Amino acid sequence: MKRVIYFIILIFWIPVMGSAAFCAEAYYINNNHVLLYKIINWWYDCLAEESELLCESTIKCRVQDDIRIKYNVAEMKLAIGIPGGFAHQLSLLGPLSNSYELACTSLNRTYFSKSEAKNISGGLPILGALVIHRVGKTQGLQIQRMEKDIVFELDGIISGLVNGKIALNHKGSFIKTCPDAARTGAPGFPVHLRIMNSNTKEVLATYAAVF
Repeated sequence: MKRVIYFIILIFWIPVMGSAAFCAEAYYINNNHVLLYKIINWWYDCLAEESELLCESTIKCRVQDDIRIKYNVAEMKLAIGIPGGFAHQLSLLGPLSNSYELACTSLNRTYFSKSEAKNISGGLPILGALVIHRVGKTQGLQIQRMEKDIVFELDGIISGLVNGKIALNHKGSFIKTCPDAARTGAPGFPVHLRIMNSNTKEVLATYAAVF
């Protein structure tokens, strides 16, 4: 089955020199750079015996060059966001439409020694800024200077197809679904978001999907 998965990925692989490789959102399946919308279209129309080929594969969305960082000195508030949102082709589902949020699980204390991050609600795509409170002036301005090097990276496990998007959780009504045997734990596979410095490889903040 793995060979077939890699064959599918190779069909939709983005050549390194292709202009499409430099779009705002880059998607990877099992670390292979792909045109995700083509894979989604394929999954809609594939044969029944092929419909579970992508199940349990790791999927990742990565964005750089589109990051905007604002620091409010008076309020000691740092906002990191992407104009237009992030992870548009992925879906984080739950029993209720707003039952999930991305909770901050760690902050790099080199930059956020006394800080606290606000959880991200609303599921995917992430449309608002990530807000971090109690950021000192020196640290806030230091991170603001990193803007061109900041990367958003979200990853999870493919659990189904819903409304033209890849679902990262098995709760919900699916167009294509992964088998129960592939679903471990509750509410499902983990989903993580990392904010990183691409130059130094440091992780500044980590978020995880929770009820």
